[in-house]
Amino acid sequence: MGRVGVGFIVDRVGRFEYVITGLITCLALAVLAPLLITGTGGCLIFLAFWVIGTTAGSIAEAMLLTRAFGIQSFATILGAVVVVETTGQLITPSAAGAIFDATGSYDFALVMFGAIFAGSFLLLMLASRMRRPLLETVAA
Repeated sequence: MGRVGVGFIVDRVGRFEYVITGLITCLALAVLAPLLITGTGGCLIFLAFWVIGTTAGSIAEAMLLTRAFGIQSFATILGAVVVVETTGQLITPSAAGAIFDATGSYDFALVMFGAIFAGSFLLLMLASRMRRPLLETVAA
């Protein structure tokens, strides 16, 4: 449902980047919610923002890459992006666990993840200002 909803919104918004920055903002709020609100309330707010923020992950990634680089080298660029993503997905749980072992709390890990999402937001805003390539036409 979330992916269909995001697709519907993207079709009606002139700048796709605004939708993606909204989703990244939801992810940043999700990881910061448990820091600001303790107990079940913080967990519920985390869950709500995390679900909203991650609904369009793979769709958004493909749309961003094709808009930024065109479709000619899409597979190569997506392959490189997935290597970086997978590396992050392998490292961050261990880093969060090491932070917990060292401090007895996940607070610093949550701040670190919030900073990563804030950096992603800023990079997306910078990238959205770049000149877009001409999209190739596909012969019918």
